[in-house]
Amino acid sequence: HPDYSQPPPGKFKEIPSVMLWVRTFTPGAHKLLTLLFETYELFWPIGFGGFTVVLDDESPLDHEFAKLLVRSPPYPTIAFEPMPPNETFPGRVCGRSQGYDRQMYSTFHADLYTDAEYIAVIDNDSLFTTVVTPEAFFENGKPVVIGKHTVILPNGKIWAPRDGPQNGRWAEATQTALGKPQMADFMYNFPVLIRRDTFRLSREYIMAQHNSSFEEAFRVIASEKRGDYHINILLNYAWYFQRDLYSWHIQSTTRSDGEWITGKWNKPMPRVAMHARGWSNDMLQGFIIQGYCYSCLHLQNC
Repeated sequence: HPDYSQPPPGKFKEIPSVMLWVRTFTPGAHKLLTLLFETYELFWPIGFGGFTVVLDDESPLDHEFAKLLVRSPPYPTIAFEPMPPNETFPGRVCGRSQGYDRQMYSTFHADLYTDAEYIAVIDNDSLFTTVVTPEAFFENGKPVVIGKHTVILPNGKIWAPRDGPQNGRWAEATQTALGKPQMADFMYNFPVLIRRDTFRLSREYIMAQHNSSFEEAFRVIASEKRGDYHINILLNYAWYFQRDLYSWHIQSTTRSDGEWITGKWNKPMPRVAMHARGWSNDMLQGFIIQGYCYSCLHLQNC
């Protein structure tokens, strides 16, 4: 295994602090250890940033799992989240489990588990597919954000094509949370790099918008039948209130128009990781091998 006590490579000393952050629980161990941890060792720069894993505090199994994680490369920092107050989670809305809702809730509080300037949120069933570079995370000193434009039709409805990729996923929940239309869906890239203050400011805004505690507001948001997605709410908040603090790369759709297709927002950007869901094991293995080989060729150390 790599020596994780080494300092970061030269270029990484010049960028802000970053914490890779994942919310999981013991049943997610296989995905976390075989997808995320192993590809982290292959592609994440040694000595750069940190890695925090947040588990359920009330679960004895999670506490035992934590003992394994702290002995396993890349030796993450472990944090335990207490169960939120009763009535925070609405229950099985359209088949979604309490675990799904709890992951969404937890991510809104990621800033409470690290002092890093930027938090790189990633799912436990994600994997890195190429070497992480400073340019993948920051552009002109701003965190890179990658998403897909949500098209709102003149009648106020969300354009959802019958064929091809979904458009406007979770837009209703984003509208409920923020009182503003969803500009983009950000479930298209991992890890998702977010300013530390965006978490706190979005919580405060949501509480003010709903005139309630965050837990009460979250229950309303999570009750949307088409589901909610934490990253969409956080980054749509950033679009409306911190736009100049991020570098936006928003993929256009066949119904996008105006500034969404001029190159102002829809500039392509390489991605360093992906969701494993929906891909076969053979295809995932192929992605990793290709990424590793191309990285070796570029570094001339094959």
